[in-house]
Amino acid sequence: MKRQWEIEDLIEHWMLSAWDLAQVGNKTGATRLGFAVLLKFFQREARFPTFKNDIPGNVITFVADQVDVPAEMYLQYAWQGRTIEYHRAEIRKLFDFRESTVADGEELKQWLVAEVLPLEHQEDVLREEAYVWFRRHHLEAPTSVLSELRSQKSFSDE
Repeated sequence: MKRQWEIEDLIEHWMLSAWDLAQVGNKTGATRLGFAVLLKFFQREARFPTFKNDIPGNVITFVADQVDVPAEMYLQYAWQGRTIEYHRAEIRKLFDFRESTVADGEELKQWLVAEVLPLEHQEDVLREEAYVWFRRHHLEAPTSVLSELRSQKSFSDE
């Protein structure tokens, strides 16, 4: 994710719609802000951020202003535990996605080997193609798609 966002880009990609605000609902404080950030990130990426600091500060501030929570509260949002797991499940359900499985990863690997690798070998392009595949199948992509694929078996072994 890019680190610097111009105001036009923030408005285009991080502005909460009436529907988004309805999903945020009656959550308060850090929970309200954390959920809103996860929701917008998932809308953009069809996955969740790996780390809390994956979200640039100006994005957090922009979302915080919309949900009327001080941006500093984002630091209090628990990145592990029941709350974030519940939020992730809630967001997946909203978009009719599910967590990917090992079998899904194997299917992706076979697709990459058959359809993408004959034409492309650049890691960033392969990663983007993998994310497109996950989105098309309504699957939440693992946090690190290519490293997981690499750990299973090298592409060059195919």
